[in-house]
Amino acid sequence: MYCVSSLGVTGVRQSFDASITDFIQQVKQLSHIPVAVGFGISTREQVDSMNKLSDGVVVGSALVKKIEELQEQLLASDTRQEALREFETYAKTFSPLYSFK
Repeated sequence: MYCVSSLGVTGVRQSFDASITDFIQQVKQLSHIPVAVGFGISTREQVDSMNKLSDGVVVGSALVKKIEELQEQLLASDTRQEALREFETYAKTFSPLYSFK
């Protein structure tokens, strides 16, 4: 099950409301399927924090933002491989890619 970490529009967040802990615990008590949290998660620290509360973490906006930053290099054949390596390194900062417990 996908749980949003905060209300509002998607995008990078600096912090999350303290009530997220209670919300995730309630959802996990009511659901028999794994609970993944996403929506605005953009740092390794946020991934670690949410991973302690849930069965998985979804990172989206931060990866899209990085692709946008690398767009010109990704489109140019002479810089594409370097940009792909940079993106791969960035994406790995959020590892593990999955962690259903």
